[in-house]
Amino acid sequence: MNGRLARLAATDLLFEEPLIAAVERPPLAKGGGTNRPVGAEKPKMTLALKRVKVYLKLIATCTVVVIVLLVVLMNRSNTADVWFFGRYRDVNVVWLIAVTSVSSVLGWWGVRRVFRVVRELREVRRARRKELQLDEQRRLADELAEREKKIDEKIRRSITEEP
Repeated sequence: MNGRLARLAATDLLFEEPLIAAVERPPLAKGGGTNRPVGAEKPKMTLALKRVKVYLKLIATCTVVVIVLLVVLMNRSNTADVWFFGRYRDVNVVWLIAVTSVSSVLGWWGVRRVFRVVRELREVRRARRKELQLDEQRRLADELAEREKKIDEKIRRSITEEP
């Protein structure tokens, strides 16, 4: 009986009867805040909830498309003066937005790639350090085994030489 069941099966000292009946419950799944037993399937989403979810996603997508179209249509004739390592006059705002969007996505991709490479370099260095430590441990173990062998041989010689 585990500790939880022991607490649940506490007895009254006068009547020596269990105060609370112990009920064996299956272990609960860890994480996610669920109270499902381990191995139990996730509850299925009802068709109505799936339909609502799909329509909400459709509405959100359509809203984003409409906003993008409005921005493009309202700014198609607007121009701006831009400095980007040189002065550019009368640049179309739609092209400016498009170039900025593409360059920010490419920049984000590049930054993530750099961090990934740095993380991989750290992992390689860590693995190399572990490899060197393991080699050092093996060398020390071999050296210790050699010393033990010499000591054992000296003990054997001393035992056999004594009359």
